[in-house]
Amino acid sequence: MRLILTAATILTMATSVLQASAALQPLTPELMLTLARPSTASLSPNGQLAVFSASRYYVDTNKSIRNLHLVNLAHNNTLSDFTPQVADTNHDNALWLDNDHVAFLSKGQLFVKSLASGAEPYPLTHFPIDISNVKFNKAANLIAFSAAVYADGSLAGAKEKDEELKDSKKDTALAFDTLMVRHWDEFIQEKKNNIFVATIKKNGDKFVVDGEATNLLLNTGLESPVIPFGDQGDFDISPDGKEVVFVSKINTPDNAWQTTTHIYTVPTAGGAAPKNINPENVGAASHP
Repeated sequence: MRLILTAATILTMATSVLQASAALQPLTPELMLTLARPSTASLSPNGQLAVFSASRYYVDTNKSIRNLHLVNLAHNNTLSDFTPQVADTNHDNALWLDNDHVAFLSKGQLFVKSLASGAEPYPLTHFPIDISNVKFNKAANLIAFSAAVYADGSLAGAKEKDEELKDSKKDTALAFDTLMVRHWDEFIQEKKNNIFVATIKKNGDKFVVDGEATNLLLNTGLESPVIPFGDQGDFDISPDGKEVVFVSKINTPDNAWQTTTHIYTVPTAGGAAPKNINPENVGAASHP
């Protein structure tokens, strides 16, 4: 019951405080557009703090700002800005590395901000391309994330080919020799979502990536998160950090008229083929 009440309190606090400027005003289309849109809150390991992101649209500039907010659950659920509300801010996917450090996505990379020092956020990752859908496992000091890559499965290769196509390709035409061709309102791209893992460690007073990222879906033909709506809910890390479980659509010749997705497990050490744990499934499986 405590966890349920805490989640409800966070949402209530976020909604009431972030919408304070809208109090006692007529509900107009413009006002609806500018109401804050809070994300799910992430709870600190000790349960005393929570952090969430909220997006606001500004009619006068025709831009949105998404920044992070901190809720102190131990002191009357007080709410404060964790990162500033400034132009071109897009902070999201907040997660706790420990009770004093929060990592979050900004401009396609992970940044870390300390609660204790009050210093400016610093970059944790410097991957060649943007990453998304980040998760963290404390037991193994492991981050898992998704990135769109080409057939070679590498982050550096994706950056190199993107730059090559930008310089050489003068049209938007796409050629297909396999299904699927289109999903809902999106054409299938050559780049596929793959899940990567990397370990992090403390170097002095800062967190850093320890070694290279490993593509767990390399040479499998599988894709996760599943387009076009897949997100963090499409994969998770085991409590001991030794495995990742994920959803992937079948990659058979009839996949264009099938909704079947399967659940797979794969070791985070890499070098092993994913194991399908519900091969008999017909239809969509989700949220492992």
